[in-house]
Amino acid sequence: MEHEGWQKLDDRYYRKFEIYEMSWGALDFSKLKLVGCPYGGALAVTRDDTKIIKISGADSSDSISIYTSYGKKLAEFMRDKERIVKMGWSDLERLVIVLANGTVLLYTALGELQRRFLLEGPPAEDGVMDSIIWGTGLVVLTNRLQLFAVMSLEVPYTIPLKNPGLDSPPTSWTIIEPQFTKDGETVEVLLATSTGTIIVVTDAGFHDMLLSNGPFTSMSVSPTGKILACFTKTGNVWVVSTDFAKNLSTFETRSPKPPEQLVWCGTDAVVLYWERDNLLFIIGPNNNWIKYQYDEPLYLVPECDGIRIFSKRLCEFLHRVPNVTESIFKVAGTSPAALLYDAVGQFAVRSPKADENIRLIRDDLSTAVENCIEAATHEFNFMTQRNLLKAAAFGKAFLDWFNSDLFTETARTIRVMNQIRHEEIGIPITMPQFKMLTPHVLIDRLINRNHHLLAYKICEYLHLKMYEPSREKGDQSGDPLSYKVLVHWACAKVKNKNPIPDQVLVNEIVTKLKSAPGISFAEIASTAHKANRRQLATMLLDFEPRAADQVPLLISMKETERALEKAIISGDTDLVHFVLYNMKRTYSQREFFDCISKYDVAMSLWILFCKEEKDNTLLKETYAYLNRNDLLANLLVKQATSSTDTEEQKSCLKQASALFKKSNNPAFKVIDEQQRLLLLQHDLENNMNAEFVGSSLSMTLYRVILLGNYKRATSIRSEFKVPDKRFWWIKIRALAEKGDWTELDKFSKEKKSPIGYKPFADACYKKGQIAEATKYAKKILPLPQRAEYFMKKGQWQLAVEVAIEAKSEDLMNEIKSKCPDQGLLSHLK
Repeated sequence: MEHEGWQKLDDRYYRKFEIYEMSWGALDFSKLKLVGCPYGGALAVTRDDTKIIKISGADSSDSISIYTSYGKKLAEFMRDKERIVKMGWSDLERLVIVLANGTVLLYTALGELQRRFLLEGPPAEDGVMDSIIWGTGLVVLTNRLQLFAVMSLEVPYTIPLKNPGLDSPPTSWTIIEPQFTKDGETVEVLLATSTGTIIVVTDAGFHDMLLSNGPFTSMSVSPTGKILACFTKTGNVWVVSTDFAKNLSTFETRSPKPPEQLVWCGTDAVVLYWERDNLLFIIGPNNNWIKYQYDEPLYLVPECDGIRIFSKRLCEFLHRVPNVTESIFKVAGTSPAALLYDAVGQFAVRSPKADENIRLIRDDLSTAVENCIEAATHEFNFMTQRNLLKAAAFGKAFLDWFNSDLFTETARTIRVMNQIRHEEIGIPITMPQFKMLTPHVLIDRLINRNHHLLAYKICEYLHLKMYEPSREKGDQSGDPLSYKVLVHWACAKVKNKNPIPDQVLVNEIVTKLKSAPGISFAEIASTAHKANRRQLATMLLDFEPRAADQVPLLISMKETERALEKAIISGDTDLVHFVLYNMKRTYSQREFFDCISKYDVAMSLWILFCKEEKDNTLLKETYAYLNRNDLLANLLVKQATSSTDTEEQKSCLKQASALFKKSNNPAFKVIDEQQRLLLLQHDLENNMNAEFVGSSLSMTLYRVILLGNYKRATSIRSEFKVPDKRFWWIKIRALAEKGDWTELDKFSKEKKSPIGYKPFADACYKKGQIAEATKYAKKILPLPQRAEYFMKKGQWQLAVEVAIEAKSEDLMNEIKSKCPDQGLLSHLK
């Protein structure tokens, strides 16, 4: 009978049933310490350091063994010499071991040391007294009674919690995991003190709850993080909300001896286990109780919906009977689901009662079908699952419409759970645990145990993607999760203690992975590199489709030139720059340039990088290696012109001139001239008390004239062979700016102006010297240009005189058409 073994507790039923008959042999629980992983996970077994026992025979091995829930040994490895303070499991089924010296060890379920880190600061300096481990982190209590937390085992960073100022070790302590705290990020530590109160500690502060019904020798937080069960020194079980605002119940056990284990069975029953009496005691919300008596020691693993019970012979599961299961299987049940289940049996024996049952529940038939489907997910017995699904399928036939996806998906999930519950796998997971753990984490657990084939088939069967889809957007993007399984399988092959020849292994991996287009080989190659199989890593990287994954690994393998080739082929300039930067950092200058000079693209990008970074030193090194004297000389000239250091300018120009001469470039003459100009400017600065260095030759002449040293200006003109036109322009502008009209007139009469007289007139007009400007404007030739100049300046009378002098009727007509002076126009008429 399906309801056999049910026991009523308050208004609900609990059941305990056998999952496995253990295969681990005669383990003596009284000498051992067991630590179970939630969600049907493995168990770690080692010698109990807290007990004084006689060691002999098989017990003398100072090791840690890992078993499945069926009792199949997965691994065995030697313990660290340092004392173990606490063992626990992470959500990814990593065995976490905290040592007394503050060291934390993480092992896979197969006993492989995955990570080792030290809790820096006081935990390492003062030593660790005790620790609590949860799915993603841990908390330690030091010998100085200070608390420190690690919120992530993947990124271990030690966070100090507030010091509550304890005078003595707590009588017991527990934690509220971060996902159940107010901010959802910080762990809360509950410390029971010898004064009978509880102190709540976080990283922000601590708060004394001012209780008086302690001291508490054991404490346990419910799976939802909302309720706390405490065992008092007087033998009472006190249940209270974790904010201590609501007192839920107090139960007198009449046993002053604290239980070996105090755990929750789901969210509404507290389970106590006393090893002395081998007694399992279950307390319900209304202080009713049930008990189970055993004849051998036990170990309890709390789950979100019940507890796994381990003994030397059996693995059992105790949980509250789900509501749908109770409604179907309880004695004389009349719920729609119960009648539907009965109808199937009646139909099998051709009884008309089957039709009567269907008619009775016609209005609730859809709900009955859904309840039968849900009830099937809570069963471990194949026949019971089959009968419930058969009842659901039978009921569906009488419905006009029903979402068959629910039936199909549930059947698929049940098949998956049945496979992983098999003794060979030994993961007795329930549907609530499966949903809370998620299929993705379950796949991680399977591949970490090297159950790759099963994990691959589950991924394909459930159509799992690499990333879980968004519930809001229904996003189904991402590679199949089976890709991750394949990569892990390949990595396991690479790490195998009995290595396969490189070429054989590459062929095997490529053959298996060719069905997964776009799958990354980089992780597999990285594993090979870490396993000191460099040739294998290089061969595997040839199949990596993404250069961004290839290149960093090649660099770490010191295959830098090959990394450069891959980066260039990819066409990703950022990736090429990344390789070049690493090469420059690790290679000698000669090795660096010898390598990149083989690749035009690399050299061009390197030069572009140097220019963008304005690193003249690197550019000089590059041009010097390439024997590009012209480019190096140009760079030196540019550096000289931008520098304010005179000596640097001289040095750069001297080097540039030598390089131009070496390459037979006539530009060396310009550089020599620039050097002479620099020397001249220094001399002028010394003698004339003005700034000249850095100016051009034209500006130098301009400033010399502006300062009134006309003779020196003429000398400079001759020395640097300044063309007449250029010199006249400079001197006219400077004399006008200086306001030396006498010198300007004198200069205009030295000889015929090579640039004409318009520049003289313009310079005077600009300074408001109209009379001076007119004097020079009257010298402008030819006459039409002179007339045009007067018209632009508004000197219409002078323009008329020029037109008369030129005897040009066209010019006169133009003046008439443009002149705004009506008096002049009437006179002309």
